[in-house]
Amino acid sequence: MVLHPDLPAQTAVARRGLPIASRAWIAGLIAWGVAWGVEHAARAGGSWHFFRDGSRILLDPDGVAGGLHLYAAHPELQIGPLAFLAAAPFAAIPGSFSAWSAGAAMLACGAVILVAVGRLSRSTDRILPSSYRWGAVLFLPVWAQLSVQSGHLDDALALTSGVVGLWAVTRDRPILAALAVAAAADSKPWAFGFCALLLALPARRWLLAGAVWLAGVAAAWAPFFLADGRTIDAFHYQIHNSAASALRVLGVGSARTPPWCRTAQLAVGTGLAAIVALRRAPAAVLLMVIGVRLLLDPGTHTYYDAGLVTATLLVDVLLLRRSVPWLTAGAVAMVFVPQATLLGTPAGDGWLRAACLIVALAVGAAAALVPRPEPGASTMMRPRRAAVDAVQAE
Repeated sequence: MVLHPDLPAQTAVARRGLPIASRAWIAGLIAWGVAWGVEHAARAGGSWHFFRDGSRILLDPDGVAGGLHLYAAHPELQIGPLAFLAAAPFAAIPGSFSAWSAGAAMLACGAVILVAVGRLSRSTDRILPSSYRWGAVLFLPVWAQLSVQSGHLDDALALTSGVVGLWAVTRDRPILAALAVAAAADSKPWAFGFCALLLALPARRWLLAGAVWLAGVAAAWAPFFLADGRTIDAFHYQIHNSAASALRVLGVGSARTPPWCRTAQLAVGTGLAAIVALRRAPAAVLLMVIGVRLLLDPGTHTYYDAGLVTATLLVDVLLLRRSVPWLTAGAVAMVFVPQATLLGTPAGDGWLRAACLIVALAVGAAAALVPRPEPGASTMMRPRRAAVDAVQAE
């Protein structure tokens, strides 16, 4: 096989804009997302007060109760410093407009995620695959609940940064990838496991990427630990163990977060993520981290589910590549809908939650273990491989 001499002409299709059908889908998805945002607007910012108050305490310190003493004095604020800094401009807006404007910005983060996934999924004819189109339809209502109704800027930033990091890894851009996954950890502590994405880079990039990631994480978190040793207490903050949690299904009946829970989430999630990354299947990294986190978490808030649906969308579109995004549909039907509508009993919802998470983790791991299409390439590189094949001739 040799490279065809008319390579520029033959690859022109890859540089053209999207066909009309794909443009129509994108327009429809924008309208669908905005509609869900408007639907949640009347209940906007359910948790926004945490970000408004936290940013004020961080930027307007009051002795040992604020500034770099933020986490020592307020361990209940399980939010990264980057999220508080990002919240500050919106927190300065008066009244309800503060939550509405922040919700609109977070809704836009969902669009960033879909753009990144769409760019990774398109083949040489630029047609958006069916799994992406229907997966995006399922994704947007869940994302609107996180961004507009709940107003959890930390989770929105962590998930967006994780997907951007994934995109950068597939493009062999180690510095951008490291900065993105560092931003995820700086926004929400559970996202530290996204650092496993860097293992999907070529080995020669590991040292550079690891150094940039460590610098990015240290720049955000080290000042708090250096200023007040009690900051570590915030990482052991306990919440109520919900009757609908998967943790109870696994036999943990304690009323509050077990002392080993956070360490286990981080260790197991990051370990599984590292395995799939080394298998050159970085699209499964977010599912490993988020799936383990939810499986071992005492909380069942609906905004958690946006992370699961984001992760299953990546696996459906970039690894499984079926015409129907069954994994994402299952996550919405078995985890998000029961919790959002309160249709079932807490115990029943817990069993559904645990079953869905275990199946999703198993499917993601199995997809990562299939042989790669070419040595050293991830499954996500199949469109790129196809582009090369299309311009080769005997």
